[in-house]
Amino acid sequence: GTQANLWTESCTSNREAEYQYYPRLLALSEIAWLPTSKKNFLGFYKRLQHHEAVLQAKNITYAPHYFEPKELTPAEAAIAEAEDILANSNPGAVGYPSAAEADALRSALDALRSVAVPEGSPEGQAALSALNSQLSTYKSAPIILPKADCLYKIVSASTYFSKRFNGSSLYVKDNTLALHYTQQTEPEELWQFVPQDDGSYQIVSVLTGNAINISTSNGSAVRVNNASGSNLVIRKATKPSGTYTYIPGVVNIKRSRYNLYANLSGRDLTLVASTDSALCYPGTWRIEEITDYRPWVEKIVAKAEIVLEEATPGLIGQPTVEALEFLQTQVLDEARMKLNQGTVSQQDYLDIAARYAQFMSMERTTPLGLIDPAYYYLIRNVYFDTYYASDNPNTSGLLPKTLGDGDTFRWRIDRHDDGTVGLINKATETPAYVASDADEQRVKVGQDYAWKLAAVTTDQNQTGIGILSKSGTYSWYTNPRSWTYILLKPYEWGGSIWEFVKTDEEVTTAINEVSDGTANRSSISHHIFDLTGRRLSQAPVHGIYIQDRQKRCN
Repeated sequence: GTQANLWTESCTSNREAEYQYYPRLLALSEIAWLPTSKKNFLGFYKRLQHHEAVLQAKNITYAPHYFEPKELTPAEAAIAEAEDILANSNPGAVGYPSAAEADALRSALDALRSVAVPEGSPEGQAALSALNSQLSTYKSAPIILPKADCLYKIVSASTYFSKRFNGSSLYVKDNTLALHYTQQTEPEELWQFVPQDDGSYQIVSVLTGNAINISTSNGSAVRVNNASGSNLVIRKATKPSGTYTYIPGVVNIKRSRYNLYANLSGRDLTLVASTDSALCYPGTWRIEEITDYRPWVEKIVAKAEIVLEEATPGLIGQPTVEALEFLQTQVLDEARMKLNQGTVSQQDYLDIAARYAQFMSMERTTPLGLIDPAYYYLIRNVYFDTYYASDNPNTSGLLPKTLGDGDTFRWRIDRHDDGTVGLINKATETPAYVASDADEQRVKVGQDYAWKLAAVTTDQNQTGIGILSKSGTYSWYTNPRSWTYILLKPYEWGGSIWEFVKTDEEVTTAINEVSDGTANRSSISHHIFDLTGRRLSQAPVHGIYIQDRQKRCN
């Protein structure tokens, strides 16, 4: 137990631990369980050699240097190498030699196998020489390169025990790259290789349309933030690593001498530029063509079904009814129809994926979208939920108070063209504002101000509407135990979220107030109205409005 702890105390993954455990645990059990009279270390070492096949069958990562390599004759070694290469090759696919090269290697292998006495006989020597020649030809043959009209996944070929990303798929994440460790069928994993005149490629994300950009600085992060990226070349990976000098289908993706490289630092993985191109290490990749698009469409269907089942239209952050109707008719129904037709083409998938992306980009229900400016609202604090925002005409400041019947609790919401709002108290017909966009500024009334309404989750894990200042940093805040008034505090604070409670009282338009003549005209001549007669706190940035009984346009 102590030894096991010492072996693994600095390991960061199960595979690293396995590498330290095996076959050491076998030796530890030999020492611990056998009496001294039966311990035979030479015998144990011989028996240990048979355990390598067991560890391989169980897919256990182990330290191979404790196992003696099997002694093979030259013919056996050539046959074993050819069999291994052919078993792990996909002739004609990207990164591999052509099918003709594989056929020639297979013919040479069969010829040597057919010799009755492969060792020592003239016939055997000739067949062995032919196979070795064909092995050399196959390993040095040109590889197949990507085609412009196909889509591909880029998959790690790194098998080194502490950097084992083998089988993980490269995908675009924001403006950078990351790896999916499990099998996925997501559009962010798909890449198009666009040929350039110099034989290189622009590798473009199907999801974003941006291309991979590799810096010529060792360790610099790879970016995917522009439609024009680096001209990258696909090269067969040939730099030896340990006993490995050739692995079928493994390539480097390079800009000059810098390779696309998965760099693991502690628990953080980043894709960077690196001069390390060695086999078995994180600068090696396989490029896999997508030929069956049915699983990709099925994944979109599964995601769409979940959204439609779980969506709650009308809640902040949820899809709108119109968006859900689009998802049903333009995405899900179309995808099911394509699946029922049988073969799903690349274009079928791209069309459906584009529609799903369009749905995902549709505006979700926002706090402003829930506001009906034709009615007055109460503004209730979510954290201190018995307190409401109330105007105090005597102090021109907002107070947190328990709900009463007065108009000081009622607020009109004026929408602005830029998505901000004015909050006008009914009792005084004056808007709320702050003199300065700073912490602990008191919220007062009396001047126009453009507030932002945003869905907020606080540090208390509660959600509500933040009434944000112009910087977006602060929100209306109350804590009646500490302040007797409403002020600005960081929006993630617990008392910084609010609920807009709709009343049944309609907003009376100011135009109706002057419909009976000119008596009130002078008192409201400075007021601004929209075309429905609703009073605005300021003129719209764009559009038609009424001021001084005249129609105006910005």
